[in-house]
Amino acid sequence: MGKIEWKGQSRTSYKGALAQQNPNVFNEFAKFLDNESFDYVIEIGTSYGGFALFLHEQSLKHKFKFSTYDWSGFRNGAFANRISDLKALMPLEILPFDYRDKSVFESDPDKHAVKEGSVEGRIQGVTPLTEIVDILLNNKCLLLCDGGDKVKEFNIFGKYLTPGSYIMAHDYASNKNNFKEEVKDKIWNWFEIQDSDVQLVMNEYNIIKSKYYKQFSSVAWLQCIKK
Repeated sequence: MGKIEWKGQSRTSYKGALAQQNPNVFNEFAKFLDNESFDYVIEIGTSYGGFALFLHEQSLKHKFKFSTYDWSGFRNGAFANRISDLKALMPLEILPFDYRDKSVFESDPDKHAVKEGSVEGRIQGVTPLTEIVDILLNNKCLLLCDGGDKVKEFNIFGKYLTPGSYIMAHDYASNKNNFKEEVKDKIWNWFEIQDSDVQLVMNEYNIIKSKYYKQFSSVAWLQCIKK
């Protein structure tokens, strides 16, 4: 499948459902999932659900469990209706995948993800959702951080990966200069996470950029593996 020209849009479509992704993301993930096997794939940040629909179909093909999380109370419910359009496309308006309407943090002093201050300050006092921690500790997982605060999600949940599991984060560029010169107006126009945001937890928990790093950075995703 040839590369699709990205024309600056913030959304693409997958079988009629919106996804906030570069349109080449589906091909890159399909190739990756053909090469690697997982027990469980977790998406944080369902949004309109188009990417979740793609991942659900991949879960049927590759026999992994899939769950996707989004909290309707995020930012006082400003985005709560996004999933409704996908439900309208489904028979009886029932989603075909495991959609969990809840925050991924048991406790979070910054519930509305005001992204200010140091990484250490932003994750202080945050308790991860136990059910996600249990999944990560007991399975080979692919964890996709694409919710309201990718930095917080990566730093909190990266600690619980088992060796061989992968963690990814969207809206990525390696640094501000890389975003300005290589990403913006070429690949993706949103920048929410960079290497310096996650380097400490990567060093401490033996997480490194994967052999697929370049492949996924071409669609504004960071991919790492727990060694």
